[in-house]
Amino acid sequence: RDATPEDWQRVVEDSQRVAQAAARVGVTLCYEYHNGTLTDHAESAKRLLQWVDHPTMRTYWQPQASLSPLRNLRELRTVLPWLVNVHVFWWTERGERRPLQEGERAWSRFLHVASLPEGERWALLEFVRDDSPEAFLQDARTLREWLQRL
Repeated sequence: RDATPEDWQRVVEDSQRVAQAAARVGVTLCYEYHNGTLTDHAESAKRLLQWVDHPTMRTYWQPQASLSPLRNLRELRTVLPWLVNVHVFWWTERGERRPLQEGERAWSRFLHVASLPEGERWALLEFVRDDSPEAFLQDARTLREWLQRL
């Protein structure tokens, strides 16, 4: 995203303000990891999190279909100190939703890295094929099997 220094400053200040308010009531806040935002890639997300510098401001992570599994792994490692949850799904490079099982090679690495730091993290399923309840249940079984192997 093309953000001006003023945009960055405004986001940092707003984030610090809401992080302080959240801390007073015991809430952790997380940035989404999405294209077209200040957290659309690891270095930008890291920069924002470092500038906000508040323990209640964390991040989610999800792979980007446009990046290779190795590049996604590097992105994950970069945001690992702030990681709370991972969004789990499998897409083709064109954004076609596929069964999670097809991403086993990449996801076994992603989940291993996400599990390294101490602390509790969650793996959230999303973007299942055809938005099908059956596909969701199959992906849930797949994810559960992978998590049991960690």
